[in-house]
Parts: sequence; C-alpha cells; structure tokens
Amino acid sequence: MTSKSRRTLAAVMFTDIVGYTSLMHSDEDSAREKVRRHRQVVEEEHERYEGQIINFYGDGSLSIFPSSVNAVKCAIDIQNKLKVPIDVPVRIGIDVGDILIEKDNILGDAVNLASRIESFSKPGAVLISDAVYQQTKNQPQFTFRSLGRFDCKNVPNPVEIHALTNEGLIIPEPTELEGKGHIHLESKDFLPKVFTSFLGRRKEIDEIKELLVTNRLITLTGPGGTGKTRLSIQLATEVRKNFKDGIYWVPLTSVQNTDTVVMAIAEHLELQEDPTLSIDEVLIQFFKEKHALLVLDNFEHIVKASFIVGKLFQECSHLTIIISSRIVLQIPGEYEYRVSPLNIPKLDLLNSLEDLKEIPSIALFTERAQASRPSFQLTQDNAETIAEICVRLDGLPLGIELAAARMKIFSSKSLLSRLNKTFDVLKGGGQFPERHQTMRNTIAWSYNLLEPQEQELLCQVSVFVGGFTMEAIEMICGEIRDFDWDVVDGVMALVDKSLLRTEESEDDLRFYMLETIREYAMDELEKAQNIQEIKESFINYFLHLSEEASSHFFGAQAETWSPVIYRELANLRASIDYSIQLNKVSLAYRLAQALMPFWVFRGMNANEAVQQLEKIAAVPIPESLSEERYKILLHLARFYYYTPQAPKAILIFEECLVYWRKKEDQMNIGLVLNDFGFHIMRDGMYEESVAYSLEAKSIFEELSHKERLVASINNIGMSYMWRGRPLEAIPYFKENLNLTGQLEDSRRNAQALINTAFCNRQLGNLDLAVEQLQKALITFRKGSSKIFEETSLIFLSYVYIEFGEFDKCRELSFEVERLARETRTVFALGSSHEMRAMAEFGLGNMEEAKSNIEKARQILSIANDSFYDIPTVSHALIAWGMEDYVKFRSICCDLLGRDLKQGNYTCIIPGLEFSALEGARKNEFEISAQLFFNAQAIRNDLSTPIPNSRKKLFQDLVSNLKERLSDRQFAEAQNKLIDKEQLVLLSKQVIEDN
Repeated sequence: MTSKSRRTLAAVMFTDIVGYTSLMHSDEDSAREKVRRHRQVVEEEHERYEGQIINFYGDGSLSIFPSSVNAVKCAIDIQNKLKVPIDVPVRIGIDVGDILIEKDNILGDAVNLASRIESFSKPGAVLISDAVYQQTKNQPQFTFRSLGRFDCKNVPNPVEIHALTNEGLIIPEPTELEGKGHIHLESKDFLPKVFTSFLGRRKEIDEIKELLVTNRLITLTGPGGTGKTRLSIQLATEVRKNFKDGIYWVPLTSVQNTDTVVMAIAEHLELQEDPTLSIDEVLIQFFKEKHALLVLDNFEHIVKASFIVGKLFQECSHLTIIISSRIVLQIPGEYEYRVSPLNIPKLDLLNSLEDLKEIPSIALFTERAQASRPSFQLTQDNAETIAEICVRLDGLPLGIELAAARMKIFSSKSLLSRLNKTFDVLKGGGQFPERHQTMRNTIAWSYNLLEPQEQELLCQVSVFVGGFTMEAIEMICGEIRDFDWDVVDGVMALVDKSLLRTEESEDDLRFYMLETIREYAMDELEKAQNIQEIKESFINYFLHLSEEASSHFFGAQAETWSPVIYRELANLRASIDYSIQLNKVSLAYRLAQALMPFWVFRGMNANEAVQQLEKIAAVPIPESLSEERYKILLHLARFYYYTPQAPKAILIFEECLVYWRKKEDQMNIGLVLNDFGFHIMRDGMYEESVAYSLEAKSIFEELSHKERLVASINNIGMSYMWRGRPLEAIPYFKENLNLTGQLEDSRRNAQALINTAFCNRQLGNLDLAVEQLQKALITFRKGSSKIFEETSLIFLSYVYIEFGEFDKCRELSFEVERLARETRTVFALGSSHEMRAMAEFGLGNMEEAKSNIEKARQILSIANDSFYDIPTVSHALIAWGMEDYVKFRSICCDLLGRDLKQGNYTCIIPGLEFSALEGARKNEFEISAQLFFNAQAIRNDLSTPIPNSRKKLFQDLVSNLKERLSDRQFAEAQNKLIDKEQLVLLSKQVIEDN
C-alpha cells in the first residue's frame, strides 16, 4: 500500500465465506481448510486480473480493480474455482466509484455499497451495482439479471442490484435476498383525485413545510368546513418528493367507533391481516421501515383511538404523520397547527375589483360559482355583494362552496338576502361549542334553502355511513316520505346543490355525503317522528342484502358476492349498531348469522367477525332472546379458535354447554360438544375430544341428523389421525365419505377424502394419497373453499417430500403462503414455511431450511398442537443434518415431552428414533438399538412405516449398530420389548446426558 493518500476511480469487491462462524464451532479443521482455499484462489485470480487486495479479514476479503470488467471476470473465476476440490460457499459483491486510498485502508461510498451488496449475495453468486452493470453490460462474455431496487443501510437512495448469470453461478431470487437493508417498496400514493384548483393557502403550505423539518406529527385543527382536508391533500402533493416510500392518505369519515379505526386504516391501505399479529402490529410492521407520510383525515369523532397514532409515532421512526381534526389529540410529540378560515375582505374599505379578485375567499367563490353557472363573472356591479357573502360566511371554504353552488338559481343579491335571514334565525345556538356555530349556521343556511322534500331526503340518507347506491336510497327512503315526489329527482337535486357527491367505480355509481353535512342532517333526523321507521328500513335493507349473499358464499358465486358485501361493510356495521340502539337485538343476531359465511370466506379469523360478535354478545337481553344469544356466543367461540385469542373459547363452550344441558336441548348440546371436541384437539386433549365427540355422535344418531353427525365422526377420526394412529382413524373417515355422499355434500365429502389421504400417507400408501388429494382439490377449487384448498396442498406437499420431489414441494409452499395470507389462517402460514424448509433441506440448502423451519415453529406455536407436531419433527431432522446437536437434543426433549396417556405417537415414535441416533453418536449402541427397535415394534402395531425421507438415515443407523454390536446383543435389542413409559425415560437419559 502507498503511504500517501490518493483518490482514484476503482471497482471495489468484497468476498465472504457463508456459515464460517457456525462451521468453526462444529468442525474447526474444515473451517480452516475453507479459509485457506479461499485465500489461495483470491490471490491467484487477483494477480491474473490486476486486482489489488487491500485486506483479508477472517473469512473475507476487500480488494480493488482498475476496471469493472476485470473485477467481474475475476469474481466469476473465483466462484467457479471455489467449487473444487472442496466447496467453499462464498458470496461476492461489487461496486465502482471514487475511493480514497489512505495508508492500509480505502474509504468512499463505493466501499460502503460494495459491502452492502455482498451482504445480500448468496453462496456461489456474484451481485453487482447498477454502476458496474452500466460499465459491463455491453461485454458479450457477461450475462445479467436485475434483482430489483434495494434500500441499503447508510445508503441514501435505492440501489438497483444485478446478478451475474454466467454458467456455473448461482442466481438468487429477489425474495430470497436478506442483507444489510431490504428490498425497496415502490411508493404507492393513496392521495384522492382533486378536480378543483387550490386557492388561498400558500402561507399555510409554506409554514407547515417548515414545521415538517423538525416535526413528525402535526395535527391540523379548526372548525368543520375550514378546508383542512383540501389543505392536507395539497400539502401531501407538494412534499411528495421528500418521502421515498410514498404518501398514504386515509379518510376516516365513515368510521363510527374507536374499535374499528385501526381495521379501517388497514383496509384502506389494502393491508392483509396476518394471523400471527394483531391488526395494530400489522399496521406498525407496514410502516416500520418506511420513509413515508401518513395523512389521517377527519379524526375528531374517533379521538379516543389516538393511541394508534401514538404507537405509530413511537415505533416507526421514519414515519411522518399529518392529522386533520377539529380537536387536538393531546399525545406526546404532537404539534398543533390551527387552520384558519380563508382571508375575507374588509367591508369598510373601498376595494378595487382587482384587489377583491386576489382575496382567497372571493377567488374561491368565483371559481365555484363559475362551475355551477359558467356565465358567472365577478364584476364591478356584483363584487361588493360577493364580498359581503364571503364575510357573512366567515371565509369558511365549505360554506363558500355551498353558497357558490346556489348561484345556479339565485342572483348574488337574492343569495345574500336569504343568507342574512337564515343567520338571523340561527343566532344564539349555545348548545354547540362556539367554534362550531359558524359551520352549523352555514349548513343550516344551505339546508333551509332546500325544498321540504329535499330536506326530508337529506335527513333520511344521513343514516348511511360511507358510500351508498341509488338502489339503496330508493329501497330505504322511497316509501318513507310525506310528499309526492320522485326519489331520483331528489337525489339529483342534492347532487346539484353539492350536498351529495358521486364516485364512479368499475360497475357502480356510489353517493357520498360530507361528514359535517351528515352530522347536521342526522341531528335533524333525530327530531323527526319517523326516525325509527327510517332506521328500521335501513336495517331491513341491509339484512336482506346480507341474507341473500349468505347463501352464495360457499359456492360458485362467492367471488361475485364478496366485493358487494365488502363495499357495504360500513353500512352493515351501522345496521348492527342501529339494531342495538333500537333495542332490536334479534335483528343484530340475524345480521350476524347472515354475515357469518362472509367472515368465514375472508379467513375464519377475521377481526371483523370477532369485533362485531363481541359487541352484539355484550348487549343485555331479555330472557326470551337467551337462546339466540347462546347461538351467537358459539359462533364467537368458533372464530376465537382461529386467532391467538383461542383460550377465550373454552369459557364460552363451557357456558353454552351448561345452558343447553339445563334446557335439555339435545340438538344444541350436540352442536356445542362438536365444537368443544374440535377445539380442545388444538391443545392435544385427544381423549377428552373423543369423549365430547362420541357424546355428540350419540345425540345426532338418536336425532337421525346426518348433517351434524358428520362433524362428530370427523372429530373422532381426526383425533386418531393427529396422534399417528391411521388404522383407527380411517374407518371414521370412510363412514363420513358414505354419509356425505348420501347427503350430496361435496365439500365435506372432499374433507373426509383429504383426511383419508393423510392417513394413507402415514401408512405409506403414497400413490393413493396423491390420487385422493388431487380429487379433493378439484372440489375445493370449484367451490372456492380456500381454507381446505390450502390444507390439501399442505398434505400433498408432505407426499411430494416422501417421493423426493423437492422442487414441487417448494413451489407448493409459495402457493400455500399466498392462500394463507388471503385466508389469514395461522396453521397454513406456518405450514408453508415448514414445507419450504423440508424442500430446501432435500435440495441441500441447509441455511434456508433452518431459517424456514424456525419461522414455521414460531408461527405454529400459537396454532393447534397437531400442526405444531409436524414441524417439530422436521426441525429435529434439519438440526441433525446440520450437525447442530445441541438444538437436536432440545427438540427431541420437546417430542418426548408429549403426554403418552393421550397416545400421541406422532411425536413419541420420532422422539425414540431420534434418541437412537443420538445414542449411537455417543457410542451407546445397546441403548440406541433398544430405542430404535422398540420404536419399530410400535410402528408395526400401527402399520406406519418409517417415511421414505428418513429411510436412508435409519438404514445407516442399523448398519452401524450391526457393526458395533455382537449378534447376541443385536438380536436381544430386536426382541426385547420395553414399556413405553420406560422407553421415554431411557430416551431422555440419552438426550439429556451430555
């Protein structure tokens, strides 16, 4: 190295041996040999390509080259030569740029970026920056593939990374890359479209921009109608370039209570629920690393939900939040910016026409009046009147817009006259806060300009929350009126007068009302004698809609009806709320029953279902509705099963069981027993599950109720299936195949088929299992039964593992993960990672296998025991393959810790077999043989052979035992049967004796 500092343009290369630290712990000699070989090849190739090695550091190197072409050639040759005579897993990253060479070190952005790129690389791969790509892309000896843009640690802008695809190199998938940073998420702006110009707020925009330099949480406060929403949209548009991860604007006007705020935000941002996280955590994870701007519009009516804003502010350090609200949130870190009305003219001055045109309130009035009446012009004759109108309206943008819309039918003087009269009438509204009086007066003025039938219609449509259709207006409001007029004409009038807005979707036109107007209209509706009638009409309309949709959710029409119900969620929630307000809980119960298939369709654990059912269940009811309440409670317990709140279900099941036993209602006793039996299987309480299910089976046999009998029989079969006792399970599934065939119930027939297939896999009948699973998949896909589709794919992947078709299994794992995020089911999400782990294990990708199996067990730790058992066995296998014996012994202890009294052989048999492996490794060959052959004796009793994927492992064990033991010892081990409890104790002795 030179002793003086100098600058130069150079290609910078980092190399690093993957897994070196772990290898040093397990096989130091092998690790040292890999480092020696790495150094030898790096030195040879650098000399060949004029590279200068700056430093070797442990298991890696840093070097520079005079050209990018030389650096890339060198990297390719290094990777190819490190495959033989021993495989050295090295990753390489290259960037090019200006560097400073100083003593024995180099500095510069290219050094930093090359290091970051190397961290994303994979063993056998060469990754390069876009700068290197631009300098080498025209070289015919190189081929490339872009992996996308990445946000690298301490690198200010996203960087596009390319992989060399020359022969012999590994080409990673973008989704596989993990390093010092993350894949760049292209910004997705959620700003609403604006069709009018922005007037009179330049000062405010500039002030808030300056505040954003030092403040990440700003609340725009002011009375309704001051233009906070329009201001926030304009502000977000102008600062868009400052937030590389985008602008997210969320309207909250249709959110009616604090319980649904977070869900509404997540839905608007199109976030998928994660079954392993609360919806708060999903939102926080989404913004965790984003340099983004979140705008929450109209927060005042849900100010009690400010906790989520506080969480986002505290936990998402790069997120900036702007809120529009009439009330300050009063949370730490908040800066309040008060939005004043638009400037108005001073009437005691002689204003020129040109001066008036420049005043924001008059400019706004002029523009909006021209939109209503294109011929309108601000003239010397009307300027003074227009100025007075703006003063009377206190410069409130909403009031000005409403007034300007009236220029379609009034002269300016007539408009001012009516406005003055209205204000005289409304003075002194002391029941409202002072700062709200002006806005209320403005809306009251607009309201009083309506014809009586228009006023009636405006009040009636205020029952809607969020958007609504013309059909809904006609059905709900058409028959409830005191005037002879056409509803369509009334809607057109309200649209013309800017009291209703329209928004066109792909297949529908929906109407919306500004929330300030809706609040006023709702207050007026509360005074009306027919308020109960209109709310009942509203409830009945949406009850009919949901009940009509309900019958289609498990058939071919599910995909058609789902968006219909989804669009009306705010109104459906309001229907439940109105039912409770009117003390018509029976209607709330019917709504919940009708929405049940929709909630199930969305994924069995939708927070929406739990929130609404909890709200309904909490309402005090008369004794006459007790039965309906307990039916709702049972549904709530079912939904709890698929969430981390599952323990809550137990108390509900017990309460329901006591109630129905007291009523001696055999049908409902059987229903609760079925659900209770299914639920406690998740906790490994198999014998108790069978007891509940057998009682239910007896009840439904006595009632000759075949539809319910299917569930009881299925529970019993599954309790044996999950315990690794397929011969005992199959007769129950065969009985269900017969029953569901008689009932022509194709979905549950396919369920029995996939359970039978799972048992056949346990019995080693792999071809039959594939045939049954593929047949069931046709049924589930045809009926859009996505939860059972993903279960079938999981079971199918288990068979592919036994066939050694690891690529197919890996492909399926991604399909299951996609479905799991759509259905939000914990077991499928966790199982997708377990599938991928076993596929990667079979393909020899040990680090990927380890990462995925650990993720699978973490996710499934909150799911049922049945699905947790399988990845526990897989994890033990992977740990053994990676020679991580500490982890292996720990997992074996988990397997051996299962309750033998429940007869769970799914864990016990592998636990004994794995213990035998550990015994042989520790030269305890007699104990190893006893454990292994006793495990085989149990397998023989159950007819469950060692899976193909493990046969080679245990064939090698048997060969080893034959070599190490005498014929007598070997024979004794084969023939000596040991009590199962003693076997477990013997296994634990081997595992725990270090």
